[in-house]
Amino acid sequence: MSKQSNTPEQAVDTTVEIAELPPLTPWGAHLLVNAVLRAEGIKEIPPQMMYNYTSSKYNKGEKPLIKFTPEDGVDRDALEAWLNRYVAKKQTAAQAARDEAAAGAPGVDYAAQILELGKAAEVVTEVIEGAEVVESE
Repeated sequence: MSKQSNTPEQAVDTTVEIAELPPLTPWGAHLLVNAVLRAEGIKEIPPQMMYNYTSSKYNKGEKPLIKFTPEDGVDRDALEAWLNRYVAKKQTAAQAARDEAAAGAPGVDYAAQILELGKAAEVVTEVIEGAEVVESE
């Protein structure tokens, strides 16, 4: 990205190379991810999720889900790849839910379940009432 003033005498090169950017922290990655998720209409993630996927695993000696080192921070390419998969997964799930609702897919029949539980309770009550009481000596 480069900005220059309008006159040649005042021209100042303000080009910023990607390599010059400071390391991306898990917090910063979480903010970037949530900006994309908001734009896509997807529920935002908590910062702990990004810490768990990056530095937490690294600190435990495990391979992070999203490439991370304390020196280099969160790898931007790995974050982008993860984010693309995450958004696609959430969009697919949302579409499947919409398709199921549109098809009139049957949900759970709670009324039938309650009726069955009521019948089971009646049977248990009959067994208890019909049982003989034996007194212990």
